Amino acid sequence: MSVSVVPGMGHAGKRHRGRVALVRNAIALTAALGLMSVSCTQPPPSEPGTTTTTTTPVPPVPPVPPGLRYFGDSATWNRPVSAFGASKALDRYAGIFYDASGGASIARRGHVEVRFRSYAVPIYDAADATTTARVFQSVWSQSAQGFGTLEIGDKVPWNPDWAPGPGTDRAMVVVEPRTGRAWEYWGMGEAPSGCVDFLGPNAQAGFDPANRAHLCAAGAWSYDNLHTASDADGTTTAVRGMGINKLAMVTRADEVAAGVIPHALQLMVTNVLFGGPVCAPARGAAAPGAGSTCGYYLPPATRVEWEDGPPDICADRPANTRAERERSVPMGLRLALRITDAEIDRWLDSRGYEGPLRRTARIFAVALRDYGAIVSESACSGTGIQTDGLINPDAARTWEQAGIVDDGGDTPAGDLLDGLITRDRLYVVNAPR
Repeated sequence: MSVSVVPGMGHAGKRHRGRVALVRNAIALTAALGLMSVSCTQPPPSEPGTTTTTTTPVPPVPPVPPGLRYFGDSATWNRPVSAFGASKALDRYAGIFYDASGGASIARRGHVEVRFRSYAVPIYDAADATTTARVFQSVWSQSAQGFGTLEIGDKVPWNPDWAPGPGTDRAMVVVEPRTGRAWEYWGMGEAPSGCVDFLGPNAQAGFDPANRAHLCAAGAWSYDNLHTASDADGTTTAVRGMGINKLAMVTRADEVAAGVIPHALQLMVTNVLFGGPVCAPARGAAAPGAGSTCGYYLPPATRVEWEDGPPDICADRPANTRAERERSVPMGLRLALRITDAEIDRWLDSRGYEGPLRRTARIFAVALRDYGAIVSESACSGTGIQTDGLINPDAARTWEQAGIVDDGGDTPAGDLLDGLITRDRLYVVNAPR
């Protein structure tokens, strides 16, 4: 549903009320609990039936400051990898991800770009809305998909200063933490002419291209379980490619300021496993030919994004062949790093990181060790991790304090994790049952 294509180029928002106090309290808690130096000397336990070679206990994952985490604690992406263990059956995908997730170039192996501008997902606080607007569906998307959980012409909280993330997705999210309400948009900010459908559903709902309070988007969703939604009980909303909420797994500036990313990171890849046909069953890798002659997904994903065959969004569309499927990775695949604190320190030294940037890079590295990252979106240009980015000025200020400075380009600090993700450190995590 939400497809990331070639990286492209935003603005807006006021101070998020209540977030300042949260961040201050969380930073204090971080210092008190020593979240920045957590020892890990052993990988998570292997799946049942396998053995481990060390008896050194895995230390607990750092506590999560109250109010910081979105979605339910039972959501599997909010649970540490130690709850699931390493997968022997799916281990081949660590090599496939490393070799092919970023494209054909060998130089891309291990390079995972952190998306602070292009394909970032800006998040705005509904408390900063200055008006309401009505949202309508772009004509091109009317024939491609439904509109979402909102009806064409529905009213939503709005601020004319809000802008979506750059890139073809143009995604953005508005949250109301007090009530747990959220609004997610895909393809937001299309030209008004893109919603002119004459006698179509927009016209019937009263769309006026001259009215600035009439917004044109490809898709719009709303839900009221921001703090409780979970794949464990089927209460997620199918928005992003893997079939869950777009906001899920997006790394936020507030989290980094608090010293911990308390969930799996989001991964967009170029080699996502496709259907044409989809396996039966599609969930899990048990079907005959899974990953070779048919496509499947792993929880927490809820669907094969490209059911009918290879994605047609990129210039070099893969062929619908066994060979192409066998170099692809399924939606929902979770990977993590076997890495110790000492190894993280050596990597930070090799990068020359100091001060706030060193702290931020460490937080990402610890998250990749403790929570891993989950394949959740298609891309055309390399492997990426989505953040709330630098588009919202509030988030931009927080990221700047964390050492991430907007250089005016499409990919500021995109190389933040270079050298961290190596083949020998990567492993696949068991999928939830």
